[in-house]
Amino acid sequence: MVINHSGVLQKLVNRDYSISTQRSKNADKMSSGSIMNKASDDCSGLAIYKNIHMRISGLEMANRNTQDGISIMQTIDGGLQDTEKQLGRIKELAVRSLNGNLTDTDRKQIQLEINQIKNGIDSTAKDSEFNGIKILGQDASIKIKVMDDPDVNFKLDLYDCSTQALGISNLDLTSIDSSNDALGQVNSAFDKINGYLVKNGAGQNNLQQISETLSNMSYNFNATESNINDTEMASGQMEQTRLSMLQNATSAIFSQVTDISKESLSVLG
Repeated sequence: MVINHSGVLQKLVNRDYSISTQRSKNADKMSSGSIMNKASDDCSGLAIYKNIHMRISGLEMANRNTQDGISIMQTIDGGLQDTEKQLGRIKELAVRSLNGNLTDTDRKQIQLEINQIKNGIDSTAKDSEFNGIKILGQDASIKIKVMDDPDVNFKLDLYDCSTQALGISNLDLTSIDSSNDALGQVNSAFDKINGYLVKNGAGQNNLQQISETLSNMSYNFNATESNINDTEMASGQMEQTRLSMLQNATSAIFSQVTDISKESLSVLG
């Protein structure tokens, strides 16, 4: 007669170890909220998850860049509107200077105010900056990275709004003839600023639409990322309860087999 429970005991030990490992993995998933905490959990799934996560990071940074671009264009808009108001005042003075009842002294006083306004326009062009970039003092453009793609950029135009660039640096309102010429120059400058305002406004709308698109893309990728890696807490808790019951049952069987083995040895003794 052979009495040997070692094979059964070894199976129970292995079973207990396997259940303990499963409980530990399930506990990790529940505590972290992630299904994949290391590559061994799901190699291919983790690779897909990491790619999506990187895409989300790129889209979110692109959206930040887009918001910076909108801020730049809003600053440009403010400077352009200020310049437009100053041109409006110059036009009023030019029309006034054309009035035949003014004396030379009157026109000299008007010229003094014109000179002050021109200084203000030049000051706006010189001092309007965004992070050190002259936004109203040069005809140029900068690239805004609006997508996580090296070939996708938004061209943001900058404008030279100095009196020299606007063609009003030499306005002379000291006579009727020169005032008439000055009025034409101011009208041309006014049209130029209006054109800049329209173009800049359209650009802001474009960037805002891009920002909304980026937000939607980021939202959808986040949802996909969640579906791939987020732990379903209710299911996780049920699994933890099931594994706990199995481990308790295994421990009970192990105890019973051990007792039987002891009793058998006792009878033989």
